[in-house]
Amino acid sequence: MSSYARIWLHMVFGTKYNKPMIKTESEKLIYDFMQEKLKELDCIPMRINGMPDHVHLLFLANYKLSSAEIAMRVKGSCSHWINKNNILPEKFEWKEGIGVFSVSDALVSRTKRYIDLQKRHHSKFTFQQECDQLFKEHEQTIRNNSEE
Repeated sequence: MSSYARIWLHMVFGTKYNKPMIKTESEKLIYDFMQEKLKELDCIPMRINGMPDHVHLLFLANYKLSSAEIAMRVKGSCSHWINKNNILPEKFEWKEGIGVFSVSDALVSRTKRYIDLQKRHHSKFTFQQECDQLFKEHEQTIRNNSEE
C-alpha cells in the first residue's frame, strides 16, 4: 500500500524584534531561496510573499516532516544564506516561533489571494493585528466545526 497525503499549510514567520529588514530590492532573492528550500524538502510551494518584517508561505507539505521541522529548515537555511551572501547590510535573524494553519483545498485560492495582497492590506493593518485576526478566524472555524 502506498501513502497519500494532501496537506496545505499557510505558514507565517517574522524577523527578530519585528525589524523591517526584508527590503523590496532583496525580497525576490529571499523568496526564491525559500521556494527552492521547500522543493528540497519535497514540499510544493504555491505562494511566498510578505512585508519587510514577516513572510507568508503557502505550500503542500511533505507529510513525512512536521510543520516545525519544515519551518526550522526553511528559516535556518534562509538566514544562513542571507548572512553568508551579504544579501542584507546587517546580520539577519528570524523571530522564534511560527504561525501555521492548515488550509482546505476549497480555501487555497482565497489564501493565495490573501498572500498576494500583503502590501495592500498592510497599509491598513500591522503584522500584530494581522496575526490576531488570523488566530481569531481560525479559532472561530474550530468552534463552528466542533458545534456540528
